[in-house]
Amino acid sequence: MVKHNLTLSAQLTLILGAGLLLLGVVLGTLAYQGMAKVLDDALRDKAQSLAHQLSVVSVDALLIYDYGTLERYVADLSQSPRLRYLAIRDNQGRVLAEAGDPAPDPSDPILRIHQPILAANSRLGEVILRYDRSHVTTLLRSLMAWSISGLALLLLAILWLTRWSMRRFVVQPIQRLAESYNPLISRRCPPSDAPLPEELRMISSTFSRLCREVQEHLSAREVSEAQAHDALERLMREQRLATVGQMAAGLAHSLNTPLGNILGYAQLARRHDQGENQSKLQTIEQQARLCRDIVNNLLTAVRPPQARLIRFDLSEIVHNTVRLTSPVLRQRGLASIEVQCPAHLFALGDPAALEHVLFNLLTNAVQAGAEHVIIAVAARGEYIDLRVADDGCGIDPALGDRIFDAFFTTKEPGKGTGLGLHLAQVLLREMQGDIRLEASDDAGSTFRIRVPAAGG
Repeated sequence: MVKHNLTLSAQLTLILGAGLLLLGVVLGTLAYQGMAKVLDDALRDKAQSLAHQLSVVSVDALLIYDYGTLERYVADLSQSPRLRYLAIRDNQGRVLAEAGDPAPDPSDPILRIHQPILAANSRLGEVILRYDRSHVTTLLRSLMAWSISGLALLLLAILWLTRWSMRRFVVQPIQRLAESYNPLISRRCPPSDAPLPEELRMISSTFSRLCREVQEHLSAREVSEAQAHDALERLMREQRLATVGQMAAGLAHSLNTPLGNILGYAQLARRHDQGENQSKLQTIEQQARLCRDIVNNLLTAVRPPQARLIRFDLSEIVHNTVRLTSPVLRQRGLASIEVQCPAHLFALGDPAALEHVLFNLLTNAVQAGAEHVIIAVAARGEYIDLRVADDGCGIDPALGDRIFDAFFTTKEPGKGTGLGLHLAQVLLREMQGDIRLEASDDAGSTFRIRVPAAGG
């Protein structure tokens, strides 16, 4: 069974109604008693006045034994309204004159008056009056009925006014306060200094404090959830990187032997062949060394060793990378690669790692639909800046920070692992350099690479 609790306005209305009803009963009882006394006193005064007048005029008749006159007095006065019985008696108790019913019903409301007849301080007899006071009871009942009706109407009006006032000036303002201070609807708690009654101002102050505490709790919860989400993502990336590290270790062990053989045979061939194949054998040797360094860099990405920096000609590395990759990239749709680089610009770092980074950026540009790529190199004090700009489809600026996360990729499934830019960032940071997305829109993307300068 569902229990329905009364509303605050209903409870206050019932309490006030009970109090008013009790007050009305008390006041009605007092008023009834007071009115009954007033009416009884008025009737008693009238009866005593009539009895006194009769006793005065009856003195002479009693002294001369003129009983006929007494009978006329009684007969005339018996016509008075509500006079039920009138009699004159002497001192011996004999009834000298009477009118009315001498033995009324005991249950009838009767007012009895005994007025002595005195002459020179001597008692000659008495006047007996009996007045019917039923009209007083009827009048009191009528007044009580009207009073109860009026009190009931007044009580109903007061109860309705109380209920309306409670809703209008208490319940509805509190509801508005509660809605305005709901931190789930509004991210800002309204000020609590609005002009309100003292009680509502105290409630508003309490709501304001609770709103601030709830918002602080929600903010802290959002921060905690964001931190937990970031920690979970980092854990997942680290687990995947650990898996890649295990695979890279096996790959390095498997590839180092054939790469060493290729490198050795290329060197032997260069010693015995001094003809036109010399440049091709040199290229084979360089690419074999590059493959070996790439495998080592893959291990570096998942288990970074202490970086070993060397001084190298950055302009030569840039031109060699472009020369070696251009034939392959042109087959994939690249029309031109423009290099803006001063000669003999020396940097401090790992040349094989820089070749890998440039190759990754050029490959990404071709996959993004670029036809033209510009590589601009300039010295900036202690650093050298390389800007690689393409005219591809660009990258969403909102992803500017996430594209360097491990395993994050915007390419279709099967066309990217999400490790290219991450490895580039790891390799450059080992060289005390950095890479970032400088600009990107529908007209293409621009990456800026910064590596330490080694001087002239």
